[in-house]
Amino acid sequence: MTESYGNRRVLIADDEPAAVDALAQLVEERLGCEVTRANDGASALAALSSGSFDVFVSDMVMPGRCGLELISEVNSRWPDVSIIVMTAYAEAFAYVEIIQAGASDFISKPCQLGEMHAKLVRVFKERALTEELRRERLQIQRDREEIEATRAAQNQAEKKYRSLFELSMSGMLLVAPQGHVIRDVNQAFCECFNVSSSQVVGACLFDVFGSSERTRLEEGLGMIAQTGRGTLADIRVVSETAGDAWFDISVTYIHVEPEPVLLLTFKDVTVQREMQQRLADIAQKDGKTGLFNHRAFCTRLEGAMARARKTHQPVTLVFIDIDNFKHCNDTYGHPAGDEVLHLVGELILNNIRSEKDDGFRYGGDEFAILLTGADAEAGRHVAERIRAQFSSAARYETSMSMGVAQMTESMSGDAFVRAADAALYQAKSGGKNMVCVG
Repeated sequence: MTESYGNRRVLIADDEPAAVDALAQLVEERLGCEVTRANDGASALAALSSGSFDVFVSDMVMPGRCGLELISEVNSRWPDVSIIVMTAYAEAFAYVEIIQAGASDFISKPCQLGEMHAKLVRVFKERALTEELRRERLQIQRDREEIEATRAAQNQAEKKYRSLFELSMSGMLLVAPQGHVIRDVNQAFCECFNVSSSQVVGACLFDVFGSSERTRLEEGLGMIAQTGRGTLADIRVVSETAGDAWFDISVTYIHVEPEPVLLLTFKDVTVQREMQQRLADIAQKDGKTGLFNHRAFCTRLEGAMARARKTHQPVTLVFIDIDNFKHCNDTYGHPAGDEVLHLVGELILNNIRSEKDDGFRYGGDEFAILLTGADAEAGRHVAERIRAQFSSAARYETSMSMGVAQMTESMSGDAFVRAADAALYQAKSGGKNMVCVG
């Protein structure tokens, strides 16, 4: 057992008892989960009604209620349950429809147990992260409510409008519509942005936030002026003292004498954005190397090829295979193999341009590099540099074979991959530890 998820419960539904038993054995022995079995849609729904589950693994074709109807019902009644769909009829069910129905992932039958193991681990990690962030947000909300209640109790004698303004846990500004000069600021804003009221009052609103969001603020306030209220979402604020933060800003026009004012209320959404980014990283990144995974490779390859055709710029693909990797694992153990994988990921990230290129863990000991705006010769130089650095490091009797291919105008994505793979095969068959250009 390599991971233990003893606190997780999994429901497996399939009308083939052998398939259910094989998956149940995988989940129980490798992951330590509690497993419940079902042989049709009705028994699966009954199990879900009587117990709490983390994951529902379901065949698409079973007696009774099944397919998209079953997925939609489970997602509607138990939205916190993650759904993994299995089917031997992949061509009959569109992946997009299955995801839209509420499934988390999709796997073709006959299932490869290793693939199912990886998908379950990914789902468990995503659920753990979501649960952790939910607890953190709840605690933050409780702390804020407690502080807000304490402040309100200490200042009951203040006038009502000043209490609403000064004691709000949300940062607030009063701004003159003409010239957007800040007329007043509450304490929460000053604490959040680590400034004093004297630094803010009298300044132009746009000068406080800097040039990065000035255009969005100007255009947004202009549109809100027509309706009297609205929200500007995901406004980035860069502070030398407080760091970067993201806010939703609610704007309300208040008509008072001698002149109307704008009330801006700030809601910190930094935690939510960080959670979204962490979830996105889990879905696209390989945890062992820090590189993008195979799923991200397919998407980014398609995008890079489309941009290359539009801009008439070259794009080059490098495939990497670790020579003698099995021997390394067998002789020195899997920790040594993990060390080699981590080294490859580090070398790739150190030798590509972060703003243009992407590195991928393509398979177990296979890697790929996508070089935008670079031809095959440039790709060869990058490959040789990585190979040389790898050769000079502690690598447990392993080496690198690398294949380089440049996209042509008529190439499909599959043809591009085959060209790089053919160059890699040439390097492997030619004696390994070399770079070949296709």
